[in-house]
Amino acid sequence: MNQQLHVPPLTQTNKFLIIISTAVFLIASILSTYSNISLFNELGLSLGGILTGKIYQLLSFSFLQHGLLSVLFNGLIIWFIGSDLELNWGKRFYRKYLILNVLVVTIVYLLLSVVFKNSLNVPLVGFETLCYAVLVGYALVFPNRYLTFMFLFPMKAIYFCLLLIAMEFYGTLMSPFSASAWVHLFAIGFSFC
Repeated sequence: MNQQLHVPPLTQTNKFLIIISTAVFLIASILSTYSNISLFNELGLSLGGILTGKIYQLLSFSFLQHGLLSVLFNGLIIWFIGSDLELNWGKRFYRKYLILNVLVVTIVYLLLSVVFKNSLNVPLVGFETLCYAVLVGYALVFPNRYLTFMFLFPMKAIYFCLLLIAMEFYGTLMSPFSASAWVHLFAIGFSFC
């Protein structure tokens, strides 16, 4: 089986997402390292933050990422997979899809924060939710295309997506602050609609 790597052009929406999320990550890393200021507590979505008037968290959380590998791999997902979706769906529908996913994740996380009192002030870092939405959309539009899991195992997009869902479900069972993992699962489920 001879397969070549398909590299779509980086679309305008995805370029914006990658630049903003990378810039926020770099600024957060620098502030955390040199001044002990945590942008995750300031920009991450938390019920405590919203209740104290930090309304900007409703959007800012979706650009936060935890580590350099997350920035790299999530950026590649947004570029390779998101760009194919944007080219297929069109800029307008693609943007609506992403915004709707962010809104749904926001509502669900805030509701879960009420239920899981221990995660009231644990901020949600949300760029992964955009990546999950993009992956699910890709699996639905191109189910028979091949993606490579861990750069070693080629599999159809639909199975790739199911594997990520299984990994996320495992995270919900093992996490002490499982609200964020449940939100990721809900985002995945919502993306199927």
